[in-house]
Amino acid sequence: MTSAIHTAEDGGAARPFDALVLDGRLRQSLVTVRSLGRRGLSVAVMEAGEDVPAFRSRWCRRALSSGEAGADGYVARLEHALETTGARVVIPSHDGTIALLRLQAPRLQGRARIALAEEGATSIAVSKVRTLAVAERLGLRVPHRLALSDAGEVESALREVGLPAVVKPSESCPPGAPPGTRLVCQLVTTPAESVAAGGAPCGGWRGRSRGSAGRGRRARRGDRARGA
Repeated sequence: MTSAIHTAEDGGAARPFDALVLDGRLRQSLVTVRSLGRRGLSVAVMEAGEDVPAFRSRWCRRALSSGEAGADGYVARLEHALETTGARVVIPSHDGTIALLRLQAPRLQGRARIALAEEGATSIAVSKVRTLAVAERLGLRVPHRLALSDAGEVESALREVGLPAVVKPSESCPPGAPPGTRLVCQLVTTPAESVAAGGAPCGGWRGRSRGSAGRGRRARRGDRARGA
């Protein structure tokens, strides 16, 4: 069964929904919709476009378009979606959406609960540098890494970690990044690739992250977090 798609300008819901799931294109959002629906909860889904997997779930009771209006437009549509659905909980999945909701939490306060940990814990979870620091304090093994702030530090870093190496942003979606975009890790095998990856943070913007299967052993050798 496919739910009808409603834009933020459409009319309200007949009764309050239990949850509004965002980022309907992602698999984890589809899984969330199925899990909640099977438990008898009413679920609405919000995403841009029409070819959205979660919209086609039989457990999606209402599908809403988030449009393509940028951060301010997205938040405005989210507010209207909350008014029309009466959803009690908002569940984001994408890093960019999570970053945006963290910034807009005061604006959304009182409308619905956002399914995120408290800010202190979330700020650690989204930061690779801080997450690995916690892991080290707990005695867990972590990859050898160096934190770089600009391309001028790449040459000295290569002398220490060698090649191949993996360049990672310190955060997948830093505060203020455009909605729906994501910085991803890059496998580098030459000094030239290393300089390009370490000195051009905007070049890492991707709509979807690339798969990283088979890179785990390399990451243990040269996993490096760089400021984005």
